[in-house]
Amino acid sequence: MLPNFANRLKAGLPFHIYGTGAQTRTFCYITDALVGFLLVIAKGVPGEAYNIGNPADEPMRRCPDIRKAQLQLKYHPRVPLEEGLRRFLSWTNGVYTGES
Repeated sequence: MLPNFANRLKAGLPFHIYGTGAQTRTFCYITDALVGFLLVIAKGVPGEAYNIGNPADEPMRRCPDIRKAQLQLKYHPRVPLEEGLRRFLSWTNGVYTGES
């Protein structure tokens, strides 16, 4: 979804919404997700499931319950939605222009 939005935004085109537009998405910045996954590998109980995500950035219908990861693994996502989107769009500028 985000790459499509970024492409259309940078091209000055309207966004294309697939489906009814009532769908919801969850967002967790990649560094927060990777830290969570690594904490599960390093400190998690074998065979246990852990929710990794950012409940502050989620629609209420899809809000992940990360209490177990917070309590057992000391997992705390750090990148808020607006900052994650800013970083993503900044990164896409480098990708599209060939800059790093």
